[in-house]
Amino acid sequence: TLSNRKKPRPIITITNSEKTIINKAQELLATGYIITDHREERENSADSYALAIHGVARVQSILRKLAPYFVSDRKKRLCELLLEFCNLATNRYGMKRTPKEKLLQDEIFVQVKILNARIHRKVNHDSAV
Repeated sequence: TLSNRKKPRPIITITNSEKTIINKAQELLATGYIITDHREERENSADSYALAIHGVARVQSILRKLAPYFVSDRKKRLCELLLEFCNLATNRYGMKRTPKEKLLQDEIFVQVKILNARIHRKVNHDSAV
């Protein structure tokens, strides 16, 4: 995912209702912090836990390791886009992005937002049998 800040930043979020899975992911990846979403106000809803990983270098490193394991076309494409975004942001040695690089990153941001939209997931989920 790319954050919705003035300057987009890559974020990996792993979410599950089992905290032990999130703790294990954090241990294996050796980075990130855990966010808890308590669902007490909703009936029949379990708490949700998320491991959030920020930073271009961290996200890039983890995505390179995880890329071969993504099964869905959507997750594979998100991985490709985020790696491309990170590649444009690294090895700059203090130089500003060129207008072409900024445009590419802006286009990637839009594509990631579309892939992460709830409507897209619903349509994509319903069509996959």
